[in-house]
Order: sequence, then C-alpha cells, then structure tokens
Amino acid sequence: MKGIIFIALALALALFIESKLDNPFEQVEKLDRALSEKSPDIIYFGDSSVYLYAPNDPDRRSIASFLAGYSGREVVEISHAAYHLGIYEAYSEYVCNSENRPKLAIVPINLRVSFSEESATRPAYQFNNQIRWLKSGREGNTLPLRLWLRFYHLFGNDKEKESRLEEEWKSRTVYYNATPRGKVSDYLIERPSSSEEVAGQFIFEYMPLIGESHGRISSLKKMVMNYESCGVKLLLYTSPIDYESGIGYIGSDFTAVVGQNIKTIQNSVKNSNVVLVDMSFDLNASYFNYISIPNEHLKQDGREYVARKLSMLLDEENR
Repeated sequence: MKGIIFIALALALALFIESKLDNPFEQVEKLDRALSEKSPDIIYFGDSSVYLYAPNDPDRRSIASFLAGYSGREVVEISHAAYHLGIYEAYSEYVCNSENRPKLAIVPINLRVSFSEESATRPAYQFNNQIRWLKSGREGNTLPLRLWLRFYHLFGNDKEKESRLEEEWKSRTVYYNATPRGKVSDYLIERPSSSEEVAGQFIFEYMPLIGESHGRISSLKKMVMNYESCGVKLLLYTSPIDYESGIGYIGSDFTAVVGQNIKTIQNSVKNSNVVLVDMSFDLNASYFNYISIPNEHLKQDGREYVARKLSMLLDEENR
C-alpha cells in the first residue's frame, strides 16, 4: 500500500513540476484539442523559424498567424524549436489516425534543422518521447501512458543518457559537400567573431551533402505517403535561408551544395501529388534576424513574404 501511495505522489509531483516548467507534450496536446473538436482547415507545423521575430518588429505574429489573416482560413499552428522531419512524420501518423482531420497540412523543410550535424543528430533535439507518444496512436495514447511519459521525462535517465550521447555527438564528423571537415566539437562556438569562424558556421549548418538514403529523407517519404493514404492534402516548402551571406563567406560552393540538396528533396516526392515550393533562395540577407550563427529566423517582412506566397498558392489551388 505504501508503494502505491509513493508512486501516486511521485506522479502527482511530476505533473505539478512540469505544469510550472516546460511541458514537452504541449504541442501534441494542442493538436489533440484541435482535432477533438472538428476538422480544422489547416494545420501548420513548424520549427522556430515560423514564430520567432526580431526585437524591433512592429508586428510579431508568426507566419501561420499572418497566413490566417491573408487567406481568411482557420490555421492551427503546431510549432516548436528544432522540429524536424522525423517528428513531422510521427505527427502525420497521429493526424491520419484521428477521426477529424484537417483539409490541409503545411510543413516547412528546414535544411539546417533536419539535415545538419548541428541539429539533425544532436540528442537533445530528437523528441523521442514526443514521437513515442504520437506513434502510440489514439488507442494507445491513454492516461496511464501520458502519466508515465511525463514521469519518465522528469525522473528517468533521459538526462543522463542525453549527456552521454552528447559527448558522442561532439565526435561526429562534419562534412563540406562529401569531404570530412573536422568534428562537431570544432564548430561549437558560442559567438563566432572572425570571418573564418562565421564561415565555419555556414559549413556546419548547410554544407553536408544529403544522400537519398538519409533517415530524414525516409521520414519525408513516409509523411507524404501517410497524408496521401488518409486524404489530407500536403503543402511543403523549403525554408528561406540566408544564401547571400553564405555565398559571401563560402563562395559558389554554397549554392551548389544547397541546390543539390534541394534536388534530392524534390526527387524524393516527385512521384506524389504533394506540392513542394522551394523558397530557399527567395530572400536576401536583409530579411534575416540573427547575429553571427546563421539560421532561418526572419524579420517581419520575411515572415509576411512566406505567408503571402503560401496564401497565393492556396488561392491557386481553389481556382
């Protein structure tokens, strides 16, 4: 009896602490609420580039919010920093197993987040518990499972395991195109200052060549297949990147490698009915909001640009 009381108190404590801290399942629960009520027009998945803004932006709305305004449609945003194609695949299974489904899913393909050594292989960015939750399906996604995953997230050995895997991750090889260019640990610079260090960050984030056998390419194909099988339209776009600065620091190799990676992504979905829009080279450096480590975070005019382009595509689809 004492053991049962202890477990109950521990679970209650786990739920209480996580209610005060970050809830790792907040986005999944938001999706659950949206799908439990009705079939929304659009579910917009995304990483931090969808919602982060510049400090001096007059309008700080996310791309999804801008899209809702331009299109006049209901848009449910499910976004989180470092979301990648692996978790988008899991979300597609969950959506397709739902009684209510959206008419359309929008998913950005962020080259850095889904394919660079900086993000794609870092243990802390894998979202394994969330993927486990999503893949359990609606029948398996019961209260006991939710309680257990929250408890394990807080008190299990995830943090210890992540710490060990983090050290292994730091020894992974970084590639320039298909050529080894040092280890991950060589590129972990908090605030690059010299031109060489900033160039190194562009190599770290964007220069590995993506092969067709890459695990995230497999996730992309499965996601497309899932949505096609359950009748949900899918709109994909490659996130704009600061190609102008990339060329400035690396030269023409930057656009050559990024362009080849875009082709690999396009080829992976060419036999499907999915719409894939390439925005990777659409915006120059003035649209981006970062200091020295390149990312896809956009100023207001950049977020508005993406939303307008998506809205125009939706209008064309309805003609």
